[in-house]
Amino acid sequence: MTESDVARLLSLRDCLQLQDQVFTAHRRSRGGSSSKMQRSLPGGSGSFSMMSCLVPELTTFTCKVISVLRAVPSKAGRRTNSSLMLFDQASGRRIAVIASVHLTALRTAASACLAARYIARRDSRSVGIYGSGTIAALILEGLTLVTQVDEARVYSSTRTNREDFAVRLGERLGIPIDAVSDPALPSRSDVVVAATTSLSPVLRADWVQPGTTLLSVSSRADLAELPGAVFEGSRVLTDSHEGALNESGDVREAVREGFIARADQVIELADVIGSTESLRRTTEEVWVYKGTGLAIQDAFAADFVYRRALAEGVGAWFDFDA
Repeated sequence: MTESDVARLLSLRDCLQLQDQVFTAHRRSRGGSSSKMQRSLPGGSGSFSMMSCLVPELTTFTCKVISVLRAVPSKAGRRTNSSLMLFDQASGRRIAVIASVHLTALRTAASACLAARYIARRDSRSVGIYGSGTIAALILEGLTLVTQVDEARVYSSTRTNREDFAVRLGERLGIPIDAVSDPALPSRSDVVVAATTSLSPVLRADWVQPGTTLLSVSSRADLAELPGAVFEGSRVLTDSHEGALNESGDVREAVREGFIARADQVIELADVIGSTESLRRTTEEVWVYKGTGLAIQDAFAADFVYRRALAEGVGAWFDFDA
C-alpha cells in the first residue's frame, strides 16, 4: 500500500480512536514482544530506526524501518522514508507492505492529542505552534477534535512556511491562525506544540506561562527542541519513560542538568488511560508531554489499515513467493 492508500484508509479521527486501545494494550504488557533500535547513519547524515511489535490483542505483527536524513539529497528525494511489513501471527506469513511515513505522522499526532485530553486546562482556548510541517498540522487538527481551539499562532524560521501553514490550516479548520515573526509569541498560548527537527531549543523557559501545556514530539537523541529548564518544576507525561530517557535529546539534557529529578515527576500515558479525570492538581501547573513513539502504535494502525484495505479493495496485490 502506498502513502496515498494509507491516507485514504486511515484518518486522524480513526487514529485518535485507536489510541485508547493502544495504550490499554500497552499497559497490560508494556508493549508485549516489542523492540526499538535506533542508529546514526555514516558521517552523521541522519538516522535509521527499526521497530517491531507483537501483541496478543492483534492477529498480526509488524516490523517498521524508518530513515531520517538531515538534508534532502535531491529535489526528488525526501528527508523521511519509512516502510512497514505486516505478518500474520498464526502462519508467520507476510501479508502486506505498507508505506508508513503518513501512518507514523498520524499516530504521533494522535498520541499528543490524547495526552492533551489529560493535561490541558479545561479552559484552554489558544494554541501556539513551533514548526510548520505535517506533524505540526496534524496535531493542531487533532486538538480541535479533543478540545476547543479559538485561535492559534505559528512560528517557523522560514517566513513562507509559517505563512502558508497559517492560510492552509486556517481555511481547513475554520479558525484564525496568525503567522508570527516573534518566536516568543506562540509560547504565550494555553497549549504550546513543538513539532520540529531542531537541534537547539525553539523557545525559552522564561517565555512559558503558568498553567501552560507543552506538547513535544521530537524523538531523536540529537534533537532538543525544548530547553532543559522548561522541565524544572513541571510535571511530565510521556508515551514511554524509557523512550524519553533514551531517545529524547531535551529530556536527556534536563535529567543531566537536574531539572528532572523526582520519580513522580514523570508519568506514562498507559498508567492513566481510561481515566475520566484530569491529571492537573492546579490550574497553575506546567505540564509537558514528551512523545517518542511506540511500536505498538504502528501495530494497531497497520492492522487497521490492512483490514480496511481488504474491505475496500485498496492496494496492489503481489506474490512475495513468486
